[in-house]
Amino acid sequence: MIARWRIIMNNQHSTQFRLIDEAWKILSDDNLRKKYDAEFRASELHSIHPVQEEISLSDTSYNSKLDQYEKDCRCGGKYILSRTEISEELLLVDCDNCSLSTIIDCAICDKNKDVNS
Repeated sequence: MIARWRIIMNNQHSTQFRLIDEAWKILSDDNLRKKYDAEFRASELHSIHPVQEEISLSDTSYNSKLDQYEKDCRCGGKYILSRTEISEELLLVDCDNCSLSTIIDCAICDKNKDVNS
């Protein structure tokens, strides 16, 4: 019985060690940490708001008259992001007509599209 208990304890410690080792590898690598942080923020946003989709800034259309980026919502409304709101992170943008939201990743942008036009 003692031998079985030691095996169980060793398995638990081994699992904890693997989790700590994985966390250390992610936290010590800037690229892996940024990816983890982005995924964590996205999961938080999904749990707080009804998110219709995740898109990049290049999936929106630029309205030069209003100096804003727009994306149609399935309700007929629009997701609107002004050019001044753009940053290097995930942004939660609410529809102007319903309770849905979309996550816009401003860091991922089509290189052929000038976001400052």
